[in-house]
Parts: sequence; C-alpha cells; structure tokens
Amino acid sequence: RIEAVKCFGGSCERWTHESACCKTTMHFSLFMPPKIAKDNKPLSILYVTSGLTCNDRNFTDKVKPAQEAAAR
Repeated sequence: RIEAVKCFGGSCERWTHESACCKTTMHFSLFMPPKIAKDNKPLSILYVTSGLTCNDRNFTDKVKPAQEAAAR
C-alpha cells in the first residue's frame, strides 16, 4: 500500500504489485467501506477498469458516487 486517504467514512487506497506478465510494476486503487472494518463478512466487489489513456488514479477521480453508495 503506497497511499490511503479517508473517503466517505472508509478509505481509498492505492497499491502496487510486480506483474510477471507485464514485467513491470502495476498500480491499482480500491475503496474500503467503513463496514469492512466492523464486520468480517464478505462484501460485494465492483471492478472499475480504466481505458487506454487512463490510469489507476481515475478510480479516485471518477467514481465518487459509487464510493458514497458503497459506504452506505
């Protein structure tokens, strides 16, 4: 985890990993709703994939309504 900021009571996190397939460091972002910290129950997952000219930071810029709904 390289970054975490509070967002709608949860946190928006940015991560990296080494990709054997792409032979480079890859980045991804995720939103952890506040409920995940309280319960240890499985949650639904929504994947947002960016297009050719986008990157993982688009997740934090463009899906605020989805993050807000997930927090509820």
